[in-house]
Amino acid sequence: MMEMGNTLEEMDNKKILIVGNGFDLAHNLKTRYSDVLEVFKKRKSFYGLYINRKIDTGFDEKIADNIQKALESYDSKNLEKLDKIIRNNSWVEYYSGCGAELDLWIDFERELVPVLDIFDFILSADINFEDGSIEFERNSFFKFNCYFSRYFTILNNKIFVKNYYIDSSYGLMKKTLLRDLKNEFLEFIEALEIYFYEFVEKASDVHPISQIREIEPNYIISFNYTHTAQLI
Repeated sequence: MMEMGNTLEEMDNKKILIVGNGFDLAHNLKTRYSDVLEVFKKRKSFYGLYINRKIDTGFDEKIADNIQKALESYDSKNLEKLDKIIRNNSWVEYYSGCGAELDLWIDFERELVPVLDIFDFILSADINFEDGSIEFERNSFFKFNCYFSRYFTILNNKIFVKNYYIDSSYGLMKKTLLRDLKNEFLEFIEALEIYFYEFVEKASDVHPISQIREIEPNYIISFNYTHTAQLI
């Protein structure tokens, strides 16, 4: 929370402004869930921009404009890190694959549920230690076969957990599996942060909305990755 007042004694009649993604969208920033996925899904085009300093007309016009601006003042380490994450991250694969018709961040949160569901099933089910297989009857699990292949594969109503998560003496190495899944998710969050910093904050010209400035808030609570609220 950013404090804009000077003292804690003057708490009466203070104004608190709470902002979410709609605040950034109102400032014409490309911060929708679908905006992020557009860059992630077109990784090869994006990295080609970075290497060749050229714009790709395959991108949405506003995103293309932002990328062009970002390349003029890019942080090479950030862009290389972003490319590495996009190429190798299971969560990026999953969200890029299932997010074709998703647009809002609430959709992003909703799509977490089935992932947690299948991993909860794997961690609690009886596993065949000879081949690492787990039988299941839920058709909804089949869509995960191409997204989390680092952890398991699915064939004929069986989940086959990768050998490196199976110990012949102790069985399924739950802590190791959860550690890797968590670390990949943290990398995914890092990719989001790089996107917002390089392709939104550095590349966008923000013009504060007069109605917001007229509020003259004493405090701002922001749920956004960006720092747009600091500009008002």
